[in-house]
Amino acid sequence: IAAGVNLNFWPMGVFFRHTGAFFIRRSSRQDPAYGRALRAYVQRLMKDGHTLEFFIEGGRSRTGKLLRPRYGLLGHVVDAVVMGHVHDAALCPTAIGYELIVEGQSYAKELSGGSKEAENVGQLVNAAMVLRERFGRVHVSFAEPLSLRALLLARGINPGDGWRSADERRDVLRRVGYRVLGGINGAAHVTASSVVAFALLSTTARGLTVEAIERRVGALIDYLLRRDVSLASGLLTPLSVHRLRLSRLAPLPGDGRGATLQALAGESERARAFGSMLSATVGEVLTLFAERHHVTRERFGAGNDDEVITATPERRVFLDYYKNTVVHALAREAILAVALVSRDQADALNRDQVEEEARFLSGLLRNEFVFEDRFDAAFPPLLDSFVGAGLVRTHDDGRFDLPGGVHLALRVLSSAILPIIEGYLITARGLLLVGPIPEAHAEFSKRLQSLGRRLWHTGQVAHAESISSVVFDTALGWLEEEGFARTESRPAGRRQVKLWGVGRRGPDGLVALIGRLSDATRAARL
Repeated sequence: IAAGVNLNFWPMGVFFRHTGAFFIRRSSRQDPAYGRALRAYVQRLMKDGHTLEFFIEGGRSRTGKLLRPRYGLLGHVVDAVVMGHVHDAALCPTAIGYELIVEGQSYAKELSGGSKEAENVGQLVNAAMVLRERFGRVHVSFAEPLSLRALLLARGINPGDGWRSADERRDVLRRVGYRVLGGINGAAHVTASSVVAFALLSTTARGLTVEAIERRVGALIDYLLRRDVSLASGLLTPLSVHRLRLSRLAPLPGDGRGATLQALAGESERARAFGSMLSATVGEVLTLFAERHHVTRERFGAGNDDEVITATPERRVFLDYYKNTVVHALAREAILAVALVSRDQADALNRDQVEEEARFLSGLLRNEFVFEDRFDAAFPPLLDSFVGAGLVRTHDDGRFDLPGGVHLALRVLSSAILPIIEGYLITARGLLLVGPIPEAHAEFSKRLQSLGRRLWHTGQVAHAESISSVVFDTALGWLEEEGFARTESRPAGRRQVKLWGVGRRGPDGLVALIGRLSDATRAARL
């Protein structure tokens, strides 16, 4: 088991090593000899037939979404097959999901700009308090293993012959890395906490009744089942108990995706039926959320429609973590929903304009989600499903518009990605304030946190969870790739400090981008 060197502290380092851990540094760029030694060690383990476990993201996700793959250890494994050290290796993507996370407080601190504390004995002692609390279930699931030899042969690479170029190696590692991430997404079980959190954060209203939450959860589960998304036992068990009632529900036309898309606001009879079947599960999750002060509960009567649940503003980041474990299943639909609303003018919509906006949003979020194929190929059938769902109305001249009454369904879909877009908007606005003199990363991060909080308090940002250091860092990476931002380094003692400034596209380019991102967040104000 590959473990970070930060876990090699007394006395746990000895214990971990005896249970199969080997400790590695985060990076070997500054020490090529260390990198070569690690590669030889990994390939020796593979030759001896050991099973290796490592986390392809290189660390824990603080947002609930998958991170981009890291290619260090994966590269050593792939190299072993390409160089002929071993005949083949099977990669088994593994997903681990939590009803509630133990490290919630530290995650929230880090997302708000705080630094990560190093692991130590004191933390271990304090962690014993965890045993007194309820955290629900942990779900571990596996995708079909991937044969590296088969993947290489499919790319025209003969194992044992070595790499033909460094570019070929980079391309193969990227493809293999994202195949593994896709397997993890496909294997992951959607938990009850994730769908309840999604329902709570899918509205701009101050709160939702318990009945409304149940209906939105029911509608989402109905849609996920149509998408063949795996559900955790906490959701499957109550549905199996009511399987006779499920069989009596009116069948949906075609594959049913269109009808369940339109019902995501929770107003259909099927949404009500699914919601009532999951009432006890939703209630259990809300109790867990309330115990941790993620939500407040106000009762105005005896029924479910008389109890209002409100997400605590400063703790929405916790709910966002759980919500993000399900958003990958709705990412494409959310992109199209935001594109439609951002282009919704008084006249009918132009298909080319909407497709261009959707392509822009897809590129904007390319580092946030793992897509199996290009958005261009997915756009036509996705738009057809929106038309079939009644979310889009077509005209004889080929244009279309949004019929009245569908904006709530589009708002629910848009909520999957709007906090991320708002995080990118905050980052772009903060970059524009830097001016001609680059600013050190630490100071710039504080600027973004302060700017984000100000925009949220003045109502210019609708989602408090968009004020996230992880989102800001990913946004900065995208801005740099697109030429809106630039980086440079300067020595500070024995370290190098990264500085951020406006890129080659200049302030005018940033202003245009900010306007476009502002248009995209229109769905947050529906």
